Amino acid sequence: MTDDEFLHAFTTATLANEQFHHRDHLRMTWLMLRRLGLEAGTEAIVSGIEHFASAHGHGPKYHETMTRFWI
Repeated sequence: MTDDEFLHAFTTATLANEQFHHRDHLRMTWLMLRRLGLEAGTEAIVSGIEHFASAHGHGPKYHETMTRFWI
């Protein structure tokens, strides 16, 4: 899957939850920060993970403070 395909699947939550592991979190974060810069990239990551978690029934597990910390 290309980077563009991967980001599209992540942002639209069509990527299966079972296919989104730690390495994929790192890949998504790296791509967002490189493409959008620190401020816009951070916001895209935070909103993207929250959306992805909610779309896959894991909304209560999302923790914004921890997400921002790891970015």
